[in-house]
Amino acid sequence: MALVLLLANTRRGGIGNDHVLLDALAVPVWCVDASGLVTARNKGCAGMGATLPPETGRVELAGRVYEVMAQHSGGGGRVFAAVPMDAAVRAESALRDFRNTLSDTFAQLALGLGLFDQAGRLQMFNPAFGDLTGLPVEFLLRKPSLGALLDALRDSGMLPEPKDWRGWRQMMTDLPATATPHEELWGLTGGVTYRATLRPQAKGAFSLLLEDVSTEMSRSQRYRADMELAQAVIDTLDEGIAVFAGTGQLVMSNAAYSALWGHDPGAVLGEGSIRRIAAHWREVSAPSPLWSEIEEFIASAGMRDGWHAEARLRDGRLIACHITPIWNGATLAAFRPILPDAALAEGIAAVPYREIRMG
Repeated sequence: MALVLLLANTRRGGIGNDHVLLDALAVPVWCVDASGLVTARNKGCAGMGATLPPETGRVELAGRVYEVMAQHSGGGGRVFAAVPMDAAVRAESALRDFRNTLSDTFAQLALGLGLFDQAGRLQMFNPAFGDLTGLPVEFLLRKPSLGALLDALRDSGMLPEPKDWRGWRQMMTDLPATATPHEELWGLTGGVTYRATLRPQAKGAFSLLLEDVSTEMSRSQRYRADMELAQAVIDTLDEGIAVFAGTGQLVMSNAAYSALWGHDPGAVLGEGSIRRIAAHWREVSAPSPLWSEIEEFIASAGMRDGWHAEARLRDGRLIACHITPIWNGATLAAFRPILPDAALAEGIAAVPYREIRMG
């Protein structure tokens, strides 16, 4: 406030040699006459050295940075004030270093990143963004809008053609205003697949991320094909098969298993834990400790030996059970009827488990 009053006084020619007012100011202040001779200075000037700056602007004196400003006073003289800028310079340097670090980090990303301001215009992008879009750098540097970018991608064949182009384009350009992330898979020619993500940022800005997931999609498709082939193979077997991961979760089962046990646990794999499936085995079979031992075996880790046993269903059928550890901690449970598929007379007791288990 004192500096404002001082500069206001200079316009009225009232500063003169008022050393009391000058010394009251926390910043360096000095007065010069029309010839440039220093006529007054305050105590704050002591740290600036013997020679005071003759002009305005940012200067470095005695290891400190100042922003020098001036105001004309009466008689052609001027009053100078120097505001210390060390903190601002450090902040600017830190910001500059942060931006450089951020730019270097973005430059190393395989993920294409384009940042748009709240007006919807491209402000920053990394090299991968240019590579994945295939658009000229000159075009990207012109800060196109998201709509213009999508048009350019369509023209260059870097977008899958939607059935309703106008509707899809409008939806994409409206999405940033909803502040809701949106993700799509773009299937391009030559087996190339991009994952495109629109993500809202602070104050209405948003980003467009492009990732080449062709390898991931190809691997996923191969995995699905392998699983379908494996399912088709085990469905040809006469034995009922159920495969459990080391966690006790069902991985797959076959048609013979569903026919034998009267349920299809593979229909909802997320619910196919050994605990729930063993509960079904108990429900449809004669009382036996076998199912608890199978649960314990499947949940155990380390080296294990396979084993055989027999159990009787409540309808009288006797079944052979074969429990075998397989790859990576998984377990295969195989079941096969060993008597003709006809129920025994009601009331016949089940063969005790301890008597029928075989090594």
